[in-house]
Amino acid sequence: MSFYETSSKNKRDRILHAALMLFRSKGYFKTSVHDIREQADVSIGLIYRYFKNKEEIAQTLYQELSEDVFVNIEKNIAQHTNTHDRCRAIMAYYAQLTEDFPEVVDFIFFTRHKEILPTAPPVCTGKIQGLIRQTIQEGIKNGELRPMSPAAAGPSFLGGMMRLIHLRLMGVVQEPLPTLLEEMWESAWRAVKA
Repeated sequence: MSFYETSSKNKRDRILHAALMLFRSKGYFKTSVHDIREQADVSIGLIYRYFKNKEEIAQTLYQELSEDVFVNIEKNIAQHTNTHDRCRAIMAYYAQLTEDFPEVVDFIFFTRHKEILPTAPPVCTGKIQGLIRQTIQEGIKNGELRPMSPAAAGPSFLGGMMRLIHLRLMGVVQEPLPTLLEEMWESAWRAVKA
């Protein structure tokens, strides 16, 4: 994750990280710019030097985190030559991401973006979903996946995993998701394989 990976976070990164953590713990609407200032240990003026308002902080978070996830999924699937392995790599990546950065997964996939980012495109139409859709369409074309509408194939493949991620983030599922990967994978693959 871009602003997570630096060993000494610059002030802009500290602001983004603080906002993300607060959005997850308090919620977007209950988090103020002053809360972010306090959590990031910066001046209010510095926040406004980087961002116009809280909405711009949320937009920046969404854009940067989505881009990071996209790049990582792209790298993961590039290491594999068939749809089976590419799809499994996507699932493994999401399972590990949920454990390593739960606040990132929560913000990207489960925040009600239309409420806080009314001009942002829906998550399901972004680059991440486009890449997954392309992977699925290639699998249908090459015969690894059964012929079906890509609109139905995506949820058939990822729906169960997304629900498990959501349950894990809520604390209902106690086991780390990577330990459930094989079971998640077998169920997902059975739903779409040829």
